[in-house]
Amino acid sequence: MSGKPRSYERTTYRIVVGALMAAIIFVVTAYIRVPIGQTKTNFANGISILAGLLFGGALGGVSAGVGSVISDILYGYGPFEMLITFVMKFLMAYTAGVIYNKAKSPKNTVARSIIASVAGALLYVALYMLKTYLFQLFVYGNTAQGALVVMWAKLPGSLLNAAAAIIVAPLLNAALKTPLEKTGILNKIK
Repeated sequence: MSGKPRSYERTTYRIVVGALMAAIIFVVTAYIRVPIGQTKTNFANGISILAGLLFGGALGGVSAGVGSVISDILYGYGPFEMLITFVMKFLMAYTAGVIYNKAKSPKNTVARSIIASVAGALLYVALYMLKTYLFQLFVYGNTAQGALVVMWAKLPGSLLNAAAAIIVAPLLNAALKTPLEKTGILNKIK
């Protein structure tokens, strides 16, 4: 068969590819952390952004959200935290995927992947800072000033993770996009 697959085949490919990417995101989130100074860098945001770059905003976003929520389940987070995780990871990957895939031109794909990765990573940092502030106020009962102190204390680590994502996602996208196109996988899911 040549060209685009039939609707049910496309749906099956999207489910399988999305589930595989969610599994990869789960493993990276739960088990791969690199110590740098006083903090640990996690490459999960980079892989989540990669999902958006490779598979588009919607499928990449769902993969990022589901993979991250499975990690939350492993670590015993409650349903409310899982919902927040899903929304934040979805929006990060979705934003990167939409920006990267909006232009259909094959030119400047590296520049587009970097711009999309920066947008997704910085959106996540902003959402994480907002979540931290609101949780400190309303869940932990901290004062506004105390919530700001906690939020600002978490900012350097969040920016380090964002920098890792901005480096990792475009590099892996450049390495994986052509093989996925040549094997027809990307054509089967878009």
